[in-house]
Amino acid sequence: MGIALLFAAAGLGLLLSLGFWQLQRLHWKEALIAMAEARISAAPGPLPAAPTPEADQFRPVLIRGAYAQEPETLIATSRAPDGPGFRVVEVFEAETPAGAPRRILVDRGYVPSAKRDPASRPESLRSGEQELSGVLRWFDEGNFAIPKPDFENRLWFERDVPALAAALGTEPTMILAADEDPTALPLADPPDVSYRNKHLEYAGTWFSLAAAWALMSFVWLRRLASARPDAPRLDSGRGRGV
Repeated sequence: MGIALLFAAAGLGLLLSLGFWQLQRLHWKEALIAMAEARISAAPGPLPAAPTPEADQFRPVLIRGAYAQEPETLIATSRAPDGPGFRVVEVFEAETPAGAPRRILVDRGYVPSAKRDPASRPESLRSGEQELSGVLRWFDEGNFAIPKPDFENRLWFERDVPALAAALGTEPTMILAADEDPTALPLADPPDVSYRNKHLEYAGTWFSLAAAWALMSFVWLRRLASARPDAPRLDSGRGRGV
């Protein structure tokens, strides 16, 4: 009985601890979202010297420079209500006080599949000095099912900033560009705080499982406590003569 009680208590404690852990994650995620929303609404500033996801995610920036005039890199995607298409990523050479430009990545936005070829959208081509505004972004889009990049055709299936930077010879820094021209391709996405936050739902699931475990454990322990050994069998010699 003691072992059964210990097993029931351990299971309940584990499920409750997972529920409370998800509540802690909820508070952390809410603080992270509040910080990102405050940062994204700030006035754009210069590109940090060494931006990092921890310190600069969603930071608005304003830079000057020029696109490197290298072939576009396309990220396969889909966008409602436009359907399947690609995100256009280009290398931007940002001006610096020291003179040597900094090569960074720019996600310029979405083009539909029919406009994959840059020649079909001449309005999207940019040359010469540009002023570019947007927010710094690092993405977490990968999973085991995403295909490997097609390097020959410069086709990718996720915005893996470090991997893109290594392939294109840039800093591991990406700017999600603001609208250069709302009527022309690529179509830029408005910056939004896109953190996944289902911790309250997860906490509810764990607490529900804890309640179910407690009920089942109560029924189980009660049955164990009320169980009686089988009645002893009659003495085989009873009733015989002496």
